[in-house]
Amino acid sequence: MLYCGAGVVHAVALTKDARRAVTASDDFLARCFDLTTGECTATLEGHSGWVTDVKVSPNGRSAVTASHDHDARCGSMQLLAAACGSVLCHCRAIAGQRF
Repeated sequence: MLYCGAGVVHAVALTKDARRAVTASDDFLARCFDLTTGECTATLEGHSGWVTDVKVSPNGRSAVTASHDHDARCGSMQLLAAACGSVLCHCRAIAGQRF
């Protein structure tokens, strides 16, 4: 079982090797988990609205989130705990994205 904090988890994305998962939740956070230990290895902060979707790149090196705060955030899986690599701003809530 993975502890994802308070709130609803809207989406889960797995890396291709199924060793890590990234969650998107309504506590404005995305979290990366090591599926062998169940440990939360990183937390993406910075959204000011529900994180509604998350995708992991085919090579497992990047993740992108979509949020009701009108931003899509993309960053390195290794740097999820740090500042996000890119922020794409939109005038409406973002419901999904793809690599």
